[in-house]
Amino acid sequence: MPIHLTREQVLITLAVTTLILLLVAQVWGWALGLPLVPGWHLDLNALLSGCILGLGLNGLGAALYYLWLPFRTVTDEYLALVLEPLQPWDIFWIGLLPGLSEELLFRGVALTSLGLVGSSLLFGVLHLLDRRYWPYGLWAAVIGLILGFTMVSTGNLLIPVVAHTTNNWLAAGFWYGRKRR
Repeated sequence: MPIHLTREQVLITLAVTTLILLLVAQVWGWALGLPLVPGWHLDLNALLSGCILGLGLNGLGAALYYLWLPFRTVTDEYLALVLEPLQPWDIFWIGLLPGLSEELLFRGVALTSLGLVGSSLLFGVLHLLDRRYWPYGLWAAVIGLILGFTMVSTGNLLIPVVAHTTNNWLAAGFWYGRKRR
């Protein structure tokens, strides 16, 4: 039986999850003596790099969506669950809150503690609703590898944050576009 959520339930879940992830990142980082933001350089190149990477991730996800039926099926279910009750302007929060909180936790603290593969696998597990969603979790783990490699190679957490946010905005925007057709 499919789950149906209200707009308020989705937004409250998003806000609470964001706060929990930020709290976990803060406590985990504090326990290990790590800064919450291990490299944050605000400049135009970082913003542009993040946008381009987010666009590329979204393009890879779109290709996978059209080429791999199990991924398409669970992605449609997942996005319908999250986006169906929302208004189009809620895309702002769907992109920004997970993009910021998940990157602070997974590319900020977990990457330092668990390494690239460990933090990426944990990121994939976070995106599993249940075992049936393994293609979506696998894709999230691949995105985690790419974002983690970006963090390691640039030392700038802003790039993965912007890429993650951009990817989420584009995925939600394309979902709304497909829904209208």
